Amino acid sequence: MIISHKIEENEYKKDTLLLIPQIITVGIGCRKDISFENIEESVLNILKKEKYPILSVNAIASIDKKKSENGIIEFAKKYDLPFKTYSAEDLNSLEGDFTKSEFVKSVVEVDNVCERSALFESNGKLIRRKDTCDGRGVTVALAMKNPIISWEN
Repeated sequence: MIISHKIEENEYKKDTLLLIPQIITVGIGCRKDISFENIEESVLNILKKEKYPILSVNAIASIDKKKSENGIIEFAKKYDLPFKTYSAEDLNSLEGDFTKSEFVKSVVEVDNVCERSALFESNGKLIRRKDTCDGRGVTVALAMKNPIISWEN
């Protein structure tokens, strides 16, 4: 039996029981009307680089100005993940060292959407800073909430 949110290739045999806690939150920032394909490829590539299976993800988070962004909505539906959005005021209330963008701040009134939204939703710690995903018009960051494992109901 393996209990982990991070799975190395060839780490387990076929008869191994894998328990994957959903403790990774994906923060997304993107251009307006970004395609589902760009969102999916960007998120899955970052997860793969970090060796996190999609099953370890508990939510997708962004700024409320993206609540109707079809590419993100379609991605969340495909992987059966809640899509949470937060106001600029909420995201700006977080203290910490974020990868700032004056351009993003001029558009949505927050200096970083992906890192702040991932951290705000997870209420944990940032584990992957903003990645621009090879210029696809998507930024992705990952945060992890502190897991609590209990064998009781």
